[in-house]
Amino acid sequence: MSISRSIVEAVRSLTPAGRFLEKHIVTNLWSDIGDRKAIEKTSQALRDGAATLRKQLSQDLGDPDFLSAVFDMESSSTSIKEKSKPTKVCFV
Repeated sequence: MSISRSIVEAVRSLTPAGRFLEKHIVTNLWSDIGDRKAIEKTSQALRDGAATLRKQLSQDLGDPDFLSAVFDMESSSTSIKEKSKPTKVCFV
């Protein structure tokens, strides 16, 4: 929950402030859902996204070039800027 809470706080502290909205079915007006529900929704999104990311990571690890791209041990002649360009990106 602390990760979700910090995400909600970060979104709300943006300039202009980010909001978590819900559309009322009858009036078609949007209203803020409040911190508690925003944290719950953020937690759910993180759980749902984790399964997708695990699947992508599994596919990436099956790629023989993936690990060598991540743990690239090229000579120091490659600039730091060039080394920071990933071939693939994954989050765990």
